[in-house]
Amino acid sequence: MADQEFGVVDNADDADRKHTELKNQIRRFLGELKSQGLSQNKFEQKYGLGTGKASNAHRPGAYGPHFPNLKLINALCAELKERCDVQDSALDAFRSMYRDTLEAICARRDPAPHNTHVLMLTVLNLSERILVITRDAGEAHAEIVRLTEERETLRDSRDDERRRRIEELSQQRSTWLTEKQALLSQRDRVSDELAKLDIGQEVVLKESAPDLGASHAQQQRDGATPEPSQLPAAAKASVPLIYKGAAAALCLVVVGFAVYGVAQALGGDNSRTGDSAKDADKATSPAAPPSQPSTDPASERSSATPTPKPEPKPKNSPYPNEPLPLVLTVPPCNDVAEIDFDRIPFSKWIGTSDLIDEYSPADGTDMTWSGCTSQSWKTMPDSHAGIVRKGTKLTEASCKAAAYGGGLEFYRMWDGNPGFEKGASLCVLTNEGRLIAAEVSDVSNNGNYSFKFDISTLA
Repeated sequence: MADQEFGVVDNADDADRKHTELKNQIRRFLGELKSQGLSQNKFEQKYGLGTGKASNAHRPGAYGPHFPNLKLINALCAELKERCDVQDSALDAFRSMYRDTLEAICARRDPAPHNTHVLMLTVLNLSERILVITRDAGEAHAEIVRLTEERETLRDSRDDERRRRIEELSQQRSTWLTEKQALLSQRDRVSDELAKLDIGQEVVLKESAPDLGASHAQQQRDGATPEPSQLPAAAKASVPLIYKGAAAALCLVVVGFAVYGVAQALGGDNSRTGDSAKDADKATSPAAPPSQPSTDPASERSSATPTPKPEPKPKNSPYPNEPLPLVLTVPPCNDVAEIDFDRIPFSKWIGTSDLIDEYSPADGTDMTWSGCTSQSWKTMPDSHAGIVRKGTKLTEASCKAAAYGGGLEFYRMWDGNPGFEKGASLCVLTNEGRLIAAEVSDVSNNGNYSFKFDISTLA
């Protein structure tokens, strides 16, 4: 017992057994797809897996680089669900088998695991963390929407109790906004860590994932403050910068007070002389006669007339010749498409490789479209964007509800198409209050996505 290590097995029997079961299951699934008209060659070509990748995944010596990667597993699950009507529970069991096999191979001592297996397990863990964070951020966003709707319903009331409730809702909404931003920041950090691996893996669609702990906003609600030793490395690095900035601000305040004091000392006599002159003028000038109350009944009636309420803000006028086209092609690796629906043209490409400072979207940008391997949508904080599904009636109300519902705050297309199909509409509430419906007129996916939209103004 003394020479055993936790999580390490003494022989490869368990790993070999699980690996054999996984290969047999992959072989059966590929056979089912072939019976539905999708051969292994067509399957490899459709998902850009490389010739022989599928067959190598279940051959007897499928170790090392030939072990099936996450992209193959996700593609296999997608085709099984679409063509063979395999239930989600069976696909979840298959993904669990894949994880158990990978963990067993990485835990064995003799022979030692291949570097490829260790990298695949790391990608799987990071992908599942991203999925959990995305789900938590979606729940936080739904709570924000609920609190906002209740607050807006009560805003026009003059009742004290309802005003107090409005204040409570505003505070709760602020807390949830902080929670959501913390989750999105955490997801961005994990996504950057995953992107550094640069092996083109896709995110696994699995509900179970390791516990991520309480977010920063949750710690604030519970009254707990993290110690400096508990902060991540990036946060520790930012602490000295905060102290330096505070010291610089304090110095500026002290210098400002010193300058003000000198100015007062030099100009004090003049200011007092000016005040005396003003007092003398007041004493010698004749007093104005007291105003007499008006006796005109017409003026009394006009003063009693209530002030008319301001007219509601007019809707945004449609652009000439709507609907207008918007084409988003496959992004180059170092370029970002900035989309501003309050300006024509709606989009412009920004090259980020030659920028000296870190890239940040221009003012007025509503959304960005970027990424050559992991294509992603991002909605700016002052805008809202969501999708009205194909078959759902598009109205101003349904479009605004979809925009407020969100879902595209930060979305990687390798998670799956969130609803961009011909006949669906991307609904955007811009930072200037314009409600846009961008109907999908064409969508292409040859390993990478490109889109064509028809843009109309609804409000």
